[in-house]
Amino acid sequence: MSLAELLHRASSLLDARQFSAAATLIGAALRDAPGSVPALALRARCLLLAGDPELGLEAARSAARLARPSDGSLAQDVLGECLRAVAAARVESARSALRRHDRGTAWTILRGVAELGPQDRLFVLICAYVSGRDPSGEVLDWLLREELEEATAALERADAVGARAALDRANAIDSRSRHAALLEADAIHRAVVTGPPRSGVALRPVLADLRRASELLKRLDDAPEFRDRALALRASIDHLSRRVAADLRVHRARELIGRHNAIVSTYTGRPISSFEASNARRSLAPLAGDVAKLRRQCPPGSPEARALADLAAAISALQRQLQHYV
Repeated sequence: MSLAELLHRASSLLDARQFSAAATLIGAALRDAPGSVPALALRARCLLLAGDPELGLEAARSAARLARPSDGSLAQDVLGECLRAVAAARVESARSALRRHDRGTAWTILRGVAELGPQDRLFVLICAYVSGRDPSGEVLDWLLREELEEATAALERADAVGARAALDRANAIDSRSRHAALLEADAIHRAVVTGPPRSGVALRPVLADLRRASELLKRLDDAPEFRDRALALRASIDHLSRRVAADLRVHRARELIGRHNAIVSTYTGRPISSFEASNARRSLAPLAGDVAKLRRQCPPGSPEARALADLAAAISALQRQLQHYV
């Protein structure tokens, strides 16, 4: 079989992704013609397609060194393919290092990529990130690709818990992603809207989550790519926060009324000693402070504000009554 026939057959095998068989034929061609540029170029492409771009690059460089004008652009074309593939593989290795918080290894890898030749805009942004500059959204999307994709898919299937788990992992790698902030705020919102009804103290973590969502959305104020979605979320989250906060204030007011009633039932309606009166005064003082604190949190004229005003007046009256005991 002639050299041309060997290479044509090998090329067909590559198209069929039969890399081992193609490599055997290319090896035979190179034994017959060690300096064949077409054979070296085809060997480089075989190695590249088989998943070994580094070895492919060695073969492509050999082809480029031996190429003559009569060989056309064959060697340069495959060299370009291998350079791009090696750069992409090394950048991905740098990404793995960055996800482990190993900036030193990442920087060493990226310097090696730069030596391969000019790179694209994303590479420049990645180098800036590794050198300590504030990251662009593009770089963080690249760095947190798996977590952002997982969170997005989880939200699409209404799995807010799964989305937050993915975003927790993203934040452990780098917590500055605005995209992740939007997705987390969305996950919190969905969890509150679709979750089971809660009341009393069970509302406290709900309010804490809503406040976190509100803080996350503030990070998107100067992010035009997320503005519309963030505005819609913020309006709903603010409404939910006000409602949950009001429910918590009502619950807290009921607790304070219960404490007052317990003191009244213990120390009134019968003669008490000066010792008991002292105990009652010691119980009323912190209660009065808690009532005053909660009143400051209540909107004027709200039902809980009116109930607390009545409670404060009752506490003051009881305190005055107890002053007669020495």
